[in-house]
Amino acid sequence: MLGGPMADIPEVVARTLGSVQGGRLLEVGCGDGEFTEMLVEQLASYERIDAVDADEDALEQARAYFATAHPDAPVEFSGADATGLPFGDDAFDTVVLSNTIHHLEAPGQALGELMRVLREEGTLIVHEMVSDVSDPREQVGRDLHHLKAMVDRTHGIPHNPTLTRGQLGELLDRDDLDEVERHEYRPPEPESADVDLDDKLENLDYYADYAAGHPEYADIRREVVRLKQRVRAIGFASPPQQLLLYRKVGDAGDRRHQ
Repeated sequence: MLGGPMADIPEVVARTLGSVQGGRLLEVGCGDGEFTEMLVEQLASYERIDAVDADEDALEQARAYFATAHPDAPVEFSGADATGLPFGDDAFDTVVLSNTIHHLEAPGQALGELMRVLREEGTLIVHEMVSDVSDPREQVGRDLHHLKAMVDRTHGIPHNPTLTRGQLGELLDRDDLDEVERHEYRPPEPESADVDLDDKLENLDYYADYAAGHPEYADIRREVVRLKQRVRAIGFASPPQQLLLYRKVGDAGDRRHQ
């Protein structure tokens, strides 16, 4: 969860969300509700938020947190798969995906399902980490994330490498979507006093051991050794995030490919 002051939210995220009249909103892949809280606190307005995820443990965390932090917010957390949403056609004014796309087993199929439940002229908000970075510290941060994805996959948890800017653009290059806004930002860096490097390196060993006994365990351990060397040598930083707003267009809408 956020758990910190709202000043920690990047200004571009606060400004962009603050321009959105959310109406009835669906967040897919809400996890423990971190981005849901940003929506509640930053959107210009909204009527109701349906936040769904396939991970029941994460949903329980979200429900418990919101019961205390936002008891009056019209938010409902429920289990659902992105490729088979339990909602009718054109049910939502806004659909949100925050760092969800790289967790989807079939992102193209899921996006088609999101378009089904999003009304014409509705808003799609995509917030996603990108992987094509040149800064060495950001490369380490990306690879740390990809290590976690490798371990998750050994347990059958859908978690793919993050997309490049080009791959994300290709996925969203659809005839029923018009791009409205595009922003890219680097997440705030934690204060050095807040990062215990020894603890982080120890956590690499701890997390990798979740894959013990799997055929890929030896590869994962080698990646841990490599990342420890890189972290000690140059540190790490979070890769950039893209925040994208699209408008759903119907059959009568403009077509970019005509």
